[in-house]
Parts: sequence; structure tokens; C-alpha cells
Amino acid sequence: MTKMLRAARTVVVFGIVLQAAGVAKLLVVANYFGTGPRLDAYYLGLVIPTFAAAVLTGMLQTSFVPLYIRARSRAEDEVARNLASFALTWSALALGIVALAATLTRGAAMILLASDTSMQTRVELQAAFLPLLWMAPLTSMADCGAMLLNAEGRFAAAASAPLLNIVVGTLVLATSRNLGIYALVWSLLAGLTAQLVVVLLALRRAKIPLRLRVKFPFSIRGALTAVALPVLISGVLGNLIPAFIQLIAARAGVGAVSAMGYALRLHNAVVQAVVISVSVVLLPHFARLSAEGRTAELRQSLERVFAATLLFFAAAVVLVSASGSRVLGILLQRGSFTAADAQQVSGVWLALTIGLLGATWGIFLARLFQAQRQPWVIARLAIVSVVVNAILAFTFMPIWGVVGVAAASSLAYTIIMGLFHLRADRTLGRVLSGAALGFAVRAIVANAVAYCLAVWLGSLLEVYGSVSVVLAQMLVVATVNMLLARGAPLGIELHSLFKV
Repeated sequence: MTKMLRAARTVVVFGIVLQAAGVAKLLVVANYFGTGPRLDAYYLGLVIPTFAAAVLTGMLQTSFVPLYIRARSRAEDEVARNLASFALTWSALALGIVALAATLTRGAAMILLASDTSMQTRVELQAAFLPLLWMAPLTSMADCGAMLLNAEGRFAAAASAPLLNIVVGTLVLATSRNLGIYALVWSLLAGLTAQLVVVLLALRRAKIPLRLRVKFPFSIRGALTAVALPVLISGVLGNLIPAFIQLIAARAGVGAVSAMGYALRLHNAVVQAVVISVSVVLLPHFARLSAEGRTAELRQSLERVFAATLLFFAAAVVLVSASGSRVLGILLQRGSFTAADAQQVSGVWLALTIGLLGATWGIFLARLFQAQRQPWVIARLAIVSVVVNAILAFTFMPIWGVVGVAAASSLAYTIIMGLFHLRADRTLGRVLSGAALGFAVRAIVANAVAYCLAVWLGSLLEVYGSVSVVLAQMLVVATVNMLLARGAPLGIELHSLFKV
């Protein structure tokens, strides 16, 4: 557990730095583009390549990581090398084929993406569509290489590469802003290229061979064939949801896709800085505990993860509710980003944050089933998730517009989380003890008090400016949740977080 916490701390620190840099780039984008048809077109142009890259990455993560770790733990170095070479080769080849196919069927793709948008958005999308497609193979190779590094325990090397991506991308964006939507396109591709170069160099330093291998590694054929269909289903459907959200948001009018994009970027900055970062540590950790039959230790790990997740969710809801509009005003409201834009993005951000517990605990439980190599559990719930998302989005969007689309996604995540949890209880026995449920009650009550204090401080310190208000509110919420973290089942002391 100590080793896992140390690794988690490493990736969380890098994750926080990375997301802070990502928000800094978002400030540049907001200043230059605000919300509107140009940024709408950029986000819509990312739907297909992002979807394709995410599907392949998810398939590799589910089928590749447990097998690679097992081969390494059994000293089957030849099997591990073949698997690594195969994964890297197909990361580039498969996504290159997807990009080529989308290029050849450009007309149909444009109808899918732009049928509910304005004429100006369609014109901008036609200009950016083809070059944006080629982000898919770059992203997939970088992600595959990062998974290899994580599987080898080189979390810092994997986590640092995206930072260079953001730095290079921001510099390119700032120097090419007069190119319109092409500034966004070239900054994205330049950043991804830099990230891939860093990952490849890190793999070489780790002495992980990089060879072209198209032929399927025979020794693991049966294992991958057994999970190929459910992994494909869950990968396609799970990543269809973010694409679906963007396409439905386009129906809410000009600027709605941009507003959703800003809110998702802020929301995902929080999720990825902690949740996704920790999950890359949990997957190999869960895989080892499952392979060794250490069920009691696995349940204990899950209970601590749930407690940390609950505090993370409660603090986020309190802060976004009390400080979200002020944070947006401080960060984004300048240049082309107006007060009306800030108001719209704030509503979408809060609606997304309400689903944070469902998204985060659901992600961790999905990692559990990945580690246990139960892909059909994830596949079946992915089908349910798509259906629930579609029903709720079409129900809420006419009522609340783009905020309704975000609220529908949050409610769907919460429902799927509940189903994942019920399945985990049947698989491992009761995952959460009575002590964990008592902790949940204390956390909810304490954060309700924290919200009241944050609102009171907001009215008291308003004369000193928004920055002072936000800092005071963050201090109150952080203090309350750190005090909670000291108790069972977490038992975390503040000073222990900084130990090497």
C-alpha cells in the first residue's frame, strides 16, 4: 500500500502541474476566441479523432496492461517485448487507417458533425477537419507508450510528457493567432508531436525495445481473443458518450459547443489531475492483488479509495457552487470571452460537477473489473450508459439547453456507478463497511457546513475582490476535508503527503 501511495502521489503532483498548465492554455484560447462558431468548429472537428484514439487506448488498457504486467512478473521477457512492439505498431497503424478512412468519407462525416450548426461553423469545420484527423495516431502512440512506462513503474516519465505538449502547443498558438482556426489546429499537432518524442525517448531510456511488429503475438492470442469483443463494445460505447454530448450540445445554438468545451476542460482538469492520474496506479495495483488472491486487501484498498473519492467530490461541488462564477471571471473573462460567456459556462460546469462522484468512483470500479479481466461487465454497463445518456439528454436539453445536456450526463454517470458498485459487491463481498458509510454521512454534513461558511465568507469579503473571496473559500473547504481525511478509513495526516 505504501508503494502504491507513493506512486499515486507522484502522478497526482504531475497531474496537478499538467492541468494547471492546461488551464493556462485555456486562458489563451478564451482570450483569442471566446465562444462562437470558430471554437465550435474546432471542438466538433475533434470528435472523430478523439473518439477513435480513446477507443484504441481503452482497448489496449483493458487487454494489454494486465497481460504485460503478468508477463513481466513471470520473467517472460520475450512475451512482454513482443506485446509492447505489437501495441506500439498498431497504435499508429490502426489510427492511421481510421484517419485515412475519415478523409475518404469526408462528406458523410461533415453531415454527421455539422448538420445542426450555423453556416459559419460549417465553413470553419471544413477548413480544419482534415488536419485534425491526424491527431489520432499521434495521440494513440503517445498514450500507448505512456501505458508501457506506467506498467514499468516509470510514472514520472509518463506523466511529464503531456506537459511539454501544452508548453509547445501554447507557444505555437500564441505565435500563430492570426491564422484563425488553423492556429488551434497547428498548436494541437505540434504539442502532440513533442509529447510523442518525449515518450519514445523515455521508452528507449527504459530499454523497452521499439520494433515494427504487425503479426499478432502467438503466445497471447487466446487471451486477447477472449476479451476482444467485450473490450471493443465497451471502448466504442464508452467513448461514444463524450462525442454524443458535443453533438447534442450543438443543437442548443451557436456557442453552446464552445461553452460545453470550456466547462469540460475545467471539469476534466480536476478529474484528470487526481482521478485519472491515480487510476493509472490503481490498475496495476488491483491487477497484482487479484492475481495473488488477496481479496481482503483489495476490499480495504477499495474502501480507502472510495473515502478519498467522496471527499474529492464533496469539496469540488462546494467550491464550484460557491466560487465557480468568480473563478471563471478571474480566469477567462477578458478579450473575446464575455460576462455572458462566463455565466453560461458556469452553469454547465456546475451541472458536470454534480456527476463527479458517479464518474470517479465508476472509473475506479471499472479499473477493478479491468484488473480482474471481466470485460463483459464493463461492456454491458457501457450499453446501459449510452441508452441512459441518450434518453436523459434528449429529455433535459429542450428544458435547460446546454446545461441540461451536462446534467443528463451527470445523472447517467451516477446511475452507472450504482450498477458498478452492486456488481463489485457480488464479486468481492461487501465493498464498503459500516465504517465507510458512517464516514460518508460525516463527509456530507461537514461539507454542507463548509458550503454555508464559504457563502458567508463570500458576502463578508466581497469588498476585497474576487481573488480574496475564492482563496478564503478554498481554505475553508480544504481545512474541513483535511480534518475528515485524518479519520478512518483514510487516516491521512497532512505531513505524510509530503514524505518521500
